[in-house]
Amino acid sequence: MQKLYKRIVYSFDHSHCNRTMSEKCEAMFMRDLCFYQCSPNLGPWIIRSERKIGTERMYAAPLCMSDCNEWWEACRHEQTCVENWSYEFDWSTGRNSCPEGRDCLSFEQVFGNASRFCHAVWDGAWTATNSSQCLHFLEGKAHNILKHNYDVAVAQANDILKRLRDAQSHSVSREGAKLMISLFCFGLIRFRVTVN
Repeated sequence: MQKLYKRIVYSFDHSHCNRTMSEKCEAMFMRDLCFYQCSPNLGPWIIRSERKIGTERMYAAPLCMSDCNEWWEACRHEQTCVENWSYEFDWSTGRNSCPEGRDCLSFEQVFGNASRFCHAVWDGAWTATNSSQCLHFLEGKAHNILKHNYDVAVAQANDILKRLRDAQSHSVSREGAKLMISLFCFGLIRFRVTVN
């Protein structure tokens, strides 16, 4: 599984501070990766992205705070030299490495707390929340995790569709709105989110 993990993430080195990351922390990053790569329930939080490794990414998906806390507890004493792992590393060698002049510090020093860590490490992919409308990537956190995550995704998709219908009554013809809703439902269009 370790070999597969390294290959999937394009030679990304979690131990970029010349200190081997603990198995517990690396396992949490693996769960995060597997959820991102394999969950059928992330559609409402997938946006277009101009990145070298893909044209889409997850943004502001609601991660259950209990999962975020467990991830943080597994990793808080690890080390890193950057806050945003999506954009701040030096990739000139073909692997992620610390930019020149950046010191390795504990996650606690870099991120400060669980919520900040879960949000910042992958450039806003997650937003930790105490709401019941959150996604679990850890097993055993909900009675039926698959159904729970599906229900959360459906609720978010319905909210997006409602906003599209509301927009229809203000600025788009009825036929145009029906077409937009149909294309969205079939995954043929995505909405671009601009982040300041």
